[in-house]
Amino acid sequence: MHIGYWLKFMLFFGKYRHKVVTQKAEDLFSFDFPTLKVNGIKLLIFDVDDTLTAHLDDMGKEVKELFARLKKEGFNLAVFSNSSSKRIRELEDFFANLGVFNVSRSDKPNPAGYREIIKHHNISGINSAMFGDKIGTDLFGAYLAGIRERILVMPYSHKHGGKKASLPFRLVRFIEKLLAG
Repeated sequence: MHIGYWLKFMLFFGKYRHKVVTQKAEDLFSFDFPTLKVNGIKLLIFDVDDTLTAHLDDMGKEVKELFARLKKEGFNLAVFSNSSSKRIRELEDFFANLGVFNVSRSDKPNPAGYREIIKHHNISGINSAMFGDKIGTDLFGAYLAGIRERILVMPYSHKHGGKKASLPFRLVRFIEKLLAG
């Protein structure tokens, strides 16, 4: 995370934290996506690690089935991950076969990646939703980019098991939780 965005987030968070998270979800695989559709959401953007799968784990059949169902329901889909170059290639291979736009940059919460997704799909932020497990990167960046729905997801590893994020990532999540009250 770039330090400038981290400082901006910390200053912003104290006063406006209730505006960053619009919804919370325990699990993506049982989330009520049709309600988003009814409310005008056309584009779904997902963080990868500890949102769709355990930290740095392979994508499973469950993700393929979820994305196939969401495409069938008429949603446009994208993923946005801060990843290593090796992980980026793995994600590109996996998501290309599903017809999912993949943005891998190492600068979340910089809103540029979110804007790239919106531009690619030619859908406004008002008609978009972001799903992520971290407020300070995933959802704050979406907020800065004007994405209307920002859904905080319980970390995948907490709900489904598997490798947890590294200690620094878990520490950031813990601090966010303390600040959020």
